[in-house]
Parts: sequence; C-alpha cells; structure tokens
Amino acid sequence: MRNLLAFALITFFLTSCAENQPPSIPVLMYPPNDATVSANTLFLSWGCHDPESDILKYDVYLYSSFPYQYHQIAYGIEHNSCTLPVVVPGKQYYWFVTAHDSENNFITSPVWSFTAK
Repeated sequence: MRNLLAFALITFFLTSCAENQPPSIPVLMYPPNDATVSANTLFLSWGCHDPESDILKYDVYLYSSFPYQYHQIAYGIEHNSCTLPVVVPGKQYYWFVTAHDSENNFITSPVWSFTAK
C-alpha cells in the first residue's frame, strides 16, 4: 500500500511538472506559395495542432514591400482562415501566421507569398 501511494504521488508530481509543449509550426495552405490569385475573393488558410490539445489562437500578418513592414490583419482568432482586406491587383504580398496556445507558447510559420490579379 505504501509503495502504491508513493508511486501515485511521484506520477502526479511528474505529470504536473511536465512542460507544456508549443503548437506545431503552422502549415500554410492557401494560397499556394508564389501563386497568382484573384483579388476579388481572397482568403488565407493554414493548419496547426497542439500536442496537449490546448485551444489555439492565431495572429495573421501581411506585407507587400521591402523592407518587411508587416501589418497584423488578424489577432487572436480561433479558426484557421481569414478573409483579406482589399488587395491591389498586380502586387505581390507576403504573409505568415503565429500560433499560440493557452500557456503562451507560440510558434511562427514560414513566410509565403502570392500575387493578386
């Protein structure tokens, strides 16, 4: 009985002290990297998961010029897509997503680009 109690306490301690892991790196899905897409109904989408199934929130950034002066176009959204504000046809845009969980772990996607037509 004593060993069982000790085992239970050690298991509880190790489980409680386990460090919460960050989300996976967001996988950008649409538009495809370096694609040319219609400026009329443009949206961005990505995929991501958390090892502990924590609720994820996303920040989305967009920029169109060098040096990289990006604008946050979405903050703390819980779904994995967003509609873009007005984009200028013929202009190239760059975008990335930052995912963060309820434990304030965060990770950033690679940067992808698209051209609006």
